[in-house]
Amino acid sequence: MFIHPQHWPGRVVPSSDQDVVTAVESLCLRAGWPGADRRELGQVLSPWFEAGWCVDAVLRAVDLTPSGTLQTEWRETDEPHEFLQKRLRAWFDDGDTAAGSTDRAAPPVAGMSLGRWWRIHRRTAETAAPRVRGPLGEAGQRAREQTTARARTFRRDPVDAVRERQRRREEALDSLLPEATRPPTF
Repeated sequence: MFIHPQHWPGRVVPSSDQDVVTAVESLCLRAGWPGADRRELGQVLSPWFEAGWCVDAVLRAVDLTPSGTLQTEWRETDEPHEFLQKRLRAWFDDGDTAAGSTDRAAPPVAGMSLGRWWRIHRRTAETAAPRVRGPLGEAGQRAREQTTARARTFRRDPVDAVRERQRRREEALDSLLPEATRPPTF
């Protein structure tokens, strides 16, 4: 199944080569690396994905060390794949990335398979979907009619509202006349 990189779920661990390509593209979009070399990033990230890491875990690991402290600032001279290699070094259990060292710390964000994510996503969509309402009973129908009638009593007829406004204006103007004078009629 093809998922657009913008919609790649961050907690899904890529399982196939196509998933890795999509996850790397998603990481580039989320990290703001439009010009990054995707092939180099794929080579750096493939072992991490194989070890059960997801895109959210990689992004969290880039910002924090396993102890929870912030990592150092990114230098503008670093290429994204070099930057990732430097930042992910802290996540090896033995602290260094010597040749053959594959003991990584547990991911900071737990990942899941695409199938599991899909089931959770479907279940959430089904429970959040609007439910079909059944027909109203007698009491419900009566309540609806009463509410509608009550709401209509507050609505005024626009013509009556204009006539009432005109009547109030005439009364206000007539009250300004001297007492012995009758208002003119046209």
